[in-house]
Amino acid sequence: MNYFSVVLSCLILILLTASLMYILGRKISYNYILYNGPISLGVGLIFFLGKIVFFETRNTIESGADIAITLILLFVWLVALIETIVVEVIVNGNEIKTSIRNMQTQLKSWDIKKIKERF
Repeated sequence: MNYFSVVLSCLILILLTASLMYILGRKISYNYILYNGPISLGVGLIFFLGKIVFFETRNTIESGADIAITLILLFVWLVALIETIVVEVIVNGNEIKTSIRNMQTQLKSWDIKKIKERF
């Protein structure tokens, strides 16, 4: 891969990340701060994996360091993603409970014999 294609692919990924962050900020601005960390770490992980795949650094000390850094980034990204999901569930827990209760009442109100007759 030549230098121009690397710079072009990095710019495209940066623009895609910026547009995704903008969309998240417009659509769900109250939780924007929650999604910022996992998205940024995920994009950083993609950049680093791209570096490992497209650049010839095999059988060197740098390749071992790259693998170690990739594993650390992956672990931190997973922790940030789990943290975001947990916080989202805690913040919207009452809404989730209400939705589950509504779904249970709707399921109980269905007549199973009528459903069987349709099929």
